[in-house]
Amino acid sequence: MAPRRDSASAASRQAVADWLRSKGVGAIFTSEELRAAHPGVVQIDRRMRDLREWGWVIRSNQTDPSLTPSQYRLDVVGDDLTPENHRRPISGRVRREVLDAANNRCQVCGVGSGEPYPDAPGTVARLQIGHWVPINQGGSATARGNLRAECQRCNEGIGNRTGAIVTTESVKARVQALPRQQRAELLGWLEQGNREVPETERLWYEIRQLPPDAQASIHEFLRSTLGGH
Repeated sequence: MAPRRDSASAASRQAVADWLRSKGVGAIFTSEELRAAHPGVVQIDRRMRDLREWGWVIRSNQTDPSLTPSQYRLDVVGDDLTPENHRRPISGRVRREVLDAANNRCQVCGVGSGEPYPDAPGTVARLQIGHWVPINQGGSATARGNLRAECQRCNEGIGNRTGAIVTTESVKARVQALPRQQRAELLGWLEQGNREVPETERLWYEIRQLPPDAQASIHEFLRSTLGGH
C-alpha cells in the first residue's frame, strides 16, 4: 500500500506545482482557493508545503504579517519535482547544531531569532537553515559545513538579490574606510560571534509596535521619569 500512497502524494504535489506556476510569482491565494482547485485531495496543504524540498518559497502570515492567517504568497518557483532535484530535509539534530553554533542569530544580517527587524518593527525574525554556497551554484544541500543560520528574509532574498556581490576584497575595502574605533568595535563583534543590541534599541522597536495612544502614554511616562525634561 505504501507505493500507492507515495504515488498519490507525488501526483498531488505535481498538481499543486502546476497550479501555482499558472498563477505566477507574487500571486496571493488562500487555503480555501487551494482546496477548491484540488477537490477530493487529502492533505493538500501538506503537499504544498512539500514543495519547499524542491526549493519553492511560499510565504504565509507567520513570515509576513501583511498576509492574513489564511493567505499564502508564491515568492519563488522552485525546481521540477524530480528525484534528482529533491532536497533531502535536514534533521532536527543538525538544525539545532547549526542554530546553536550561530547563537540563534542570522549569519547574514545578524538579527536574532524572535527580534523585530530594525526597518520593519512589526515583523519578527524566524531562523531557517541556509547555505554558505548556494545549491544552484554547486553547494551541498545537507553537508554540515555548508549550512548556516539565516532569517527568513535573508534566506528568501539571497537568490533574488540584484545589488553588488559581496566579496572578501569589497569587505576589506569598506573595513579600511572605517574610523579606528568602529573597526575595533566590529572586531569585538566578530570575536564574540554576535552583536549585542543595546536595551534602548530593543525598547525602541517594542514601543514602535504599540498603537499610537500607547506610544503617547510611554512618551509621557518616560518624560515623567526624567522630571519632565
